[in-house]
Parts: sequence; C-alpha cells; structure tokens
Amino acid sequence: MRRAMLVFVAILLAGQPVAAQVIEQGDKEVQANALFLTVEGMTLLSLSGIYGYYYTEKLQIGGGPTINYSKFAGWPGSTTVGLTAFG
Repeated sequence: MRRAMLVFVAILLAGQPVAAQVIEQGDKEVQANALFLTVEGMTLLSLSGIYGYYYTEKLQIGGGPTINYSKFAGWPGSTTVGLTAFG
C-alpha cells in the first residue's frame, strides 16, 4: 500500500506542466483594474487600465488612465483623474 501511494505521488509531481510565458518583440499587453469599497460612512472607487507594447523582448513601454473617487461622511465626494506611464 505504501509503495502504491509513493508511485501515485511521484506520478502527480512528475506530471505537472511547466508554465512559461514567451515574450517576443511586438507583443502587446492589456490590463484593467477596478476597486469598489464601501464601509459605513465611506465609499472608494478606483478604475485603471494600461496598454503596453514590447519594443524588444525586455523593453515594454505603455500607459493608461486612472480614475479615483472617494466620499467620506459629512464631506463632498472627490474625484481625481490621472495618467500612468511605465517602461
């Protein structure tokens, strides 16, 4: 019984696929993020997205918009808009 269990575990461990991402020049990346939080007397909302382009295998340049909204009890809501850039 013990030997059969060891063989079973060995097969499971050996059979795990290798996950690798191959990045090439010209590849594109798109990401979107959202956060919504509401607690008694407080509301937060954050939305952002990016688009990136790989000029080489190791150099990616991109950016995107960011919008944040916050409201606290007794205070008017506040909204900020911005841009994100990265390389």
